[in-house]
Amino acid sequence: MWYVLRTSEGNEESTRQMIETHIDRRLFTRCIVPYRKKRHFHQGRSWVIQQLLFPSYVFIETDHIDEFMKRIQWYPGRNMMLTTDELCCPIYSEEEYFLTKLLNEQDVIDISEGYVEGDRLHVISGPLVGQEEHIKKVVWRNGVAILEMNFFNRTNRIRLGLDKTDGRR
Repeated sequence: MWYVLRTSEGNEESTRQMIETHIDRRLFTRCIVPYRKKRHFHQGRSWVIQQLLFPSYVFIETDHIDEFMKRIQWYPGRNMMLTTDELCCPIYSEEEYFLTKLLNEQDVIDISEGYVEGDRLHVISGPLVGQEEHIKKVVWRNGVAILEMNFFNRTNRIRLGLDKTDGRR
C-alpha cells in the first residue's frame, strides 16, 4: 500500500534519500518523489522543465506502516505521515493507480501530445492517453492540461504537460 509522508518544502529529495539510506529496506518497497515535465515559455522561446508534482510530499510503498512510522521518528526533520483521525491510512487505490499509470520509471510524468477536433480533446501520445475524462481544461499557450483528481481526501487540480499537435501521425 502507498502512504504519504509530509516533509518541509524543499526537503523532498533529501527526505527520500534519508529513507532509502537509513531505513531498513524490509520496511518499504518504494519511496518516490513524483515530478512532472512541462513546457516553459519565455520571450518567444520554449524549453522543458521538471517540477515537483506534489511539493512537500514523499510517497512510500509499504506493508509495514507501523514499524516504518516508528523508524522515521528517529530522524531529524519535520516528517509526518498523513493520517485520518490519528490513523495512518493508505492513499486510495484509484489514487495509487493514477500515479503508477502516469509515472515513468524515473518517477516523472512526461509531456503528452494532443489536439482538439470539434469540441473533443484527443490525446495521442504520452501518459495522458486514456485520461481525457479527467482533463477539465487545456491551456494550449502554456502547454498544460488541468486535471481534477481526488488526492489526500480532497479534490486537487493537477497541471500536467500537454503539447498541441496537428493530429497526424
